[in-house]
Amino acid sequence: DGVSGRAGQIEGLLKQQQVCRKLQVLFGLPTTLQSCLDRKAYGKAVEAYCCCAGFLRQYRHLPTFQKVLEEVELQMGRIRNALEERLRSPELSVEEAVNSSVTLLDLGEDQVKVSREYLTGRAAMLRQSLESCFEAQPSDIAGRSEDAGGAEDSAAKSAGELSKEEAERQRPESQLLQSACSRTTELYVPRLCDAVEGFQKLMEGRTPTVEGSVDENALSDFVSARVEELCGRIAGLVEQKCPPTRVLVSCVHSVRDSLRRLHSLLPTLLTKLFRVFLSRTAMDAMKALFAAAASLLVIDLCKLHQECNRLQESANSGLDDVLEEIAKTEQSLIMHGFTALTECQPLLSLLGSDKVGCQQLVRGLHSQLIMLFLTF
Repeated sequence: DGVSGRAGQIEGLLKQQQVCRKLQVLFGLPTTLQSCLDRKAYGKAVEAYCCCAGFLRQYRHLPTFQKVLEEVELQMGRIRNALEERLRSPELSVEEAVNSSVTLLDLGEDQVKVSREYLTGRAAMLRQSLESCFEAQPSDIAGRSEDAGGAEDSAAKSAGELSKEEAERQRPESQLLQSACSRTTELYVPRLCDAVEGFQKLMEGRTPTVEGSVDENALSDFVSARVEELCGRIAGLVEQKCPPTRVLVSCVHSVRDSLRRLHSLLPTLLTKLFRVFLSRTAMDAMKALFAAAASLLVIDLCKLHQECNRLQESANSGLDDVLEEIAKTEQSLIMHGFTALTECQPLLSLLGSDKVGCQQLVRGLHSQLIMLFLTF
């Protein structure tokens, strides 16, 4: 009897101790949340909050628990604001963005709002990444002369020593594009894929809320915008100065191959986007090549004009000399057009089995040739 009595007392004391520990946790919750906020340990804060919030709400009619609950809700409001601000930051990694989003959802935040903030933050991060990929790096101009003229002279000298393909890759515009595409495949595309996978992970197992469900096109619109921004930057380099088409095709194929992971996540969308991009790139490159040919023809015509004036003022020249110069210029016209047409041939491999894109390119070539020869 004495032993069982003591056992009952011990059991009672242990229960009291457990209650005291729970009360200690409850009364210390505001301090715990503040500590988590200071350390940015938002997941632990939500875990502690979820364990205690139900009990505090149940006994909120008691002044002591009401006061604790008010302090807790104040701290959770601060944590919620910190998470929302953090989610919009372009400096946040995808893993941290997903964790922050999950924490906000666990706090009862609107799913539509959280998904929108997630995509907004990832878009800002990816724009920053894309900008850094296409900024001219010191390595891009390594080995070049201090001025463009020196670079052209160097390229001309090396052309005799290198193969045609190697010489094309050494050209300044080729190095710029190759460098940008290399950084894109190493930095930008993996982050884009991570962002898409993160969003899909975020939506897994989530049921629509009372406020509404996430727009089913939200992810598609996000990916479309990011891929179009990438394509726009590549097109900008091509318009600025088109590299040899073999280099262009190689660079674009490297970007396309790096997007296979994203293609496995959104196959229909990526097929459509890249088909449009390849067609646009081929058309832009073709136009740039014929624009360059037209510029060279203008230079030749200016030279012809100067030479004709010189021959007219010379007493030792006649009509035959003028006709000879005109014949040379006509030959240049044919050669510039033929060169542009030849350079366009690799663009067909860019389009691959896209029959519509190939037909569009051929029609474009026909139009460019007609315009070139009718103009000059």
